[in-house]
Amino acid sequence: MSLQIIMEPESAGQLVLGNEYYHPGIAYKPGDSVLIKIVPESPYQFTGWTGDVSDDHMADVPLKLAITEENQVITANFKKNPEHSKELVFDSAFENGNGILRYYDRDSRRLVVEPQQINLANNIWWHFKIHNITPGEFLHLDIDNWEIAGDCQPVFSYDGKNWQRMTGVKSPYIQRFEAASVEIARNIPYTFSHSLALVDELVSPYVQPQILAISEGGRQVKTMRITDPQVADDQKRIIWVMARLHAFESHSSILAEGLARWLTTDNDEARAILKRFIVYITPIMDVDNVVLGGSGKEQLTWDRQRVDFNRQWGDTSHWAAVRAAKQLLEELQKTHDIAAFIDLHDPWFSGDGHWDPPAKFETQIREFSQTFIKILEQSVTNARWKFEIIVWKGKGQGIEPTLDPTLQTSTSYASSRLFPEAEGHLCFVMEIPHWTDGYGNPITIRGLSAYGEALGRALGDYLNG
Repeated sequence: MSLQIIMEPESAGQLVLGNEYYHPGIAYKPGDSVLIKIVPESPYQFTGWTGDVSDDHMADVPLKLAITEENQVITANFKKNPEHSKELVFDSAFENGNGILRYYDRDSRRLVVEPQQINLANNIWWHFKIHNITPGEFLHLDIDNWEIAGDCQPVFSYDGKNWQRMTGVKSPYIQRFEAASVEIARNIPYTFSHSLALVDELVSPYVQPQILAISEGGRQVKTMRITDPQVADDQKRIIWVMARLHAFESHSSILAEGLARWLTTDNDEARAILKRFIVYITPIMDVDNVVLGGSGKEQLTWDRQRVDFNRQWGDTSHWAAVRAAKQLLEELQKTHDIAAFIDLHDPWFSGDGHWDPPAKFETQIREFSQTFIKILEQSVTNARWKFEIIVWKGKGQGIEPTLDPTLQTSTSYASSRLFPEAEGHLCFVMEIPHWTDGYGNPITIRGLSAYGEALGRALGDYLNG
């Protein structure tokens, strides 16, 4: 048996298998899996695979191929100087948009895009639109400037609502698009406007919107206070949930929305929680960077200090939203028991979801995580969650070397200031998987919403127990 890969025409570019250039003399064993990438050369544009490739994978770049007992012949097809009626148009001038077009080659349809640095912070978030595509053609996208900015499996949408994953998991990306316009982002976007619309939609006797703070950019940071108004508040405990202390971690807001929507249903479990708890949910904390398409990490502030939005929970903070959150929590603590403090994140890297609790909450989080997994596996969505627990034992957990080591993260602050004892309480960062659930299943809006519901049900089960 043999594997033969043909470039048509031969001068159109290079073939890469794994991390090595293709050589016809390399032998592969049946059962092996190879990843075939292409490196086109201008003025050639890739047009798809033919040969021993299934119909549903003829547009995949890279192409994952299983070696069989039979001889296999694969052809990578290219077209020289393809004709297009219009020039591609690049656009990132919209809410949450980010990207600078540094290079465009008309013939190969190659675009080199650099994430714009917001407040002089290294930025990995990018979100842009491309118009005047010839439907069915492949575009070649390079994400430049910072290596990890292109270390992901991006999403694209033709309507801004339904998102698909690209086949590539690292820049450069070569992807076929079936419409004249496409919206592309590092991950499923969740905008500031969407969060405001959510709060307005959910307003009811159970949901009271509050302005937590006015951001440095003059925008409202809104939180939802959710509880049963027919039960007196004086004996209720507090559940605090917030998302987007790092603006680019968009999946955390989708999970927060899933939790809020579940809590406001007529579900008996949700109603039982609201009789005993007051739940605060803030879908976006760093609203300015979400609007601008920034990251929120190590940005240069108005007083020329480089700080991280989530490292500002010590005695002082540059950010109005953090100051307001601390003030509200400490006021609530005077009259209520704070049962849970949850900070939602999703890291830039691929990998399993994980829980980051302060050391004194390790036992509780190990128990709670098992409750969460059990509930999730019983749901009808088929959502899954492969995870690990990372216990932070240092005071300044996760502090970058460039920052003041006395600064605190949110859970460091909460553990030391809000919880005299850990028993019967929860305090953790929930790091949501970025591209897959750890089992190879893609992360979707539906799956993230299922995580939100499972989080709510697990909180009710664990804290009511």
